[in-house]
Amino acid sequence: DDTVVRSSCRVRIPAGRVIADANHDGVLHVLADGVRVEFEEGSVLRGAPADAPLDGLQGIGVRVEGAGTVVLHGLRVEGFRCAVLGRDAAGLLIEDASFRRNFGMRLRSTPAAEDGADWLWPHRNDAEEWRTNYGAAISLHRCAAPVLRRIVVREQQNGILLDRVEDAQIYDNDCSFLSGWGL
Repeated sequence: DDTVVRSSCRVRIPAGRVIADANHDGVLHVLADGVRVEFEEGSVLRGAPADAPLDGLQGIGVRVEGAGTVVLHGLRVEGFRCAVLGRDAAGLLIEDASFRRNFGMRLRSTPAAEDGADWLWPHRNDAEEWRTNYGAAISLHRCAAPVLRRIVVREQQNGILLDRVEDAQIYDNDCSFLSGWGL
């Protein structure tokens, strides 16, 4: 937890390893311009055991803040409230990534009746409420010209959240089988 990344690297995580975000500010912190972070084949950044209830998941997997032209390649992130948080990260590229079993609210609706508590409230987001209340695979806040491609998101509430983002390119992604928003 709290690993600061200031130069390009390859991440290797042993199978089954859980690395919780104890202080809820990110396990990996990418803080320098021009950094490429690549996950080694088979490595999964897991914030909670694989069988943990989705509505109890907390923390952030990878945080990119104030750094430009960062590349996140081949990420596999599971078991967090937010898998990747990008803030003020111009030119961020996330590609060939998979996000599974991150945060999801426990739904109260049944086939017989819908429950209003399951509705997402999109009107208030001045303090990043979308991410803090509903979680996400990727949450970008004040990022210019991000590129998100070849990303798969499954078994959680939300896929990709964009807040005050300009000139984004988002293509060849599959955010499906979610209980909330894909994009």
